[in-house]
Amino acid sequence: MVMYGFHFFKHLRYCRKMSFWPGMAVAIFLVYSIDAGSLFDQGNELYRQGKFEHAVKMYEQALMENANRTLVYFNMGNAWYQLNELTKAAACYKMTVNESPDFFSGYLNLGIVLHELEDWPSTIVILEEARTVEPRNKQVLLILSVAYKNLKIYSKAIRCLKESLVIDSTQYDCYFLLYDICQEIEDWYEAQYYLNKYPDSGNRADEKYRLLGSIAEINEDWKYAMRCYRRQIEISPNNKWAWYKMIEITSISGKPLLAIDYARTALKRYPDFGELALMAGNIAFNNNQLDHAERFYMQASRNGEARGLVGLQNIRKTVLQ
Repeated sequence: MVMYGFHFFKHLRYCRKMSFWPGMAVAIFLVYSIDAGSLFDQGNELYRQGKFEHAVKMYEQALMENANRTLVYFNMGNAWYQLNELTKAAACYKMTVNESPDFFSGYLNLGIVLHELEDWPSTIVILEEARTVEPRNKQVLLILSVAYKNLKIYSKAIRCLKESLVIDSTQYDCYFLLYDICQEIEDWYEAQYYLNKYPDSGNRADEKYRLLGSIAEINEDWKYAMRCYRRQIEISPNNKWAWYKMIEITSISGKPLLAIDYARTALKRYPDFGELALMAGNIAFNNNQLDHAERFYMQASRNGEARGLVGLQNIRKTVLQ
């Protein structure tokens, strides 16, 4: 009789090509026997104690017993995984699914390891096989979407994410994954659509409006960009860069005096924000608001912005002309 338990969790490493990857918890669980005297169970005890190298040796001995080879290889793969020996872990998981072609967890763990090895074609092959065993597993679909995206098979990556959302509509981070694919292919309409599906109650709502504002800037939709950055400030009042973007877009959209007013408000809140003070000084100087420009440039220079001194020199030259 085999029981399941002793769940161990490890986060997937961030994929270099998928900077948006939110970090998915991976359950690496241990299977064990009720026969406390078996070599297999002794290996499990060593695993629980964190003695993974000793556990591997015990599992190797267990293979010579009349043990369930599927489970021995599976737990050995978990031990190699904990030791960061991913190639050896993959070999054990391959033996697991060879022994038991319907053992879903073997496919899943093998897919996870291949993902970490960035072997995208093999990841797809294994996890598509996993779907024949358990077709509605959202973790499989998420990892598959990463592999397809990295191979630039965008239609299948999008399909996997949409299927995952059908299974669990509260996987809101999927909308950011869909956004990332759409921005890579420069489909800004779809990118905007998916970001807008993310709820404002989510913990990434600030990021949502920052990205929506960026899309609006690409499309030179200054009015919508302003709305996005204002909403970002409402969600995260202490985000100084949201203020920076709102002031910048206000000026670009032809409202420099309003931009100056916003800058005065923001710089009272963030008196050490030299980058904003410099930009505000430039806006004021270019619109002949020299008194405001002087104060902004002085504030910028006090906060380490050397160009603030250049701005002050330009004001003096203008006054002398």
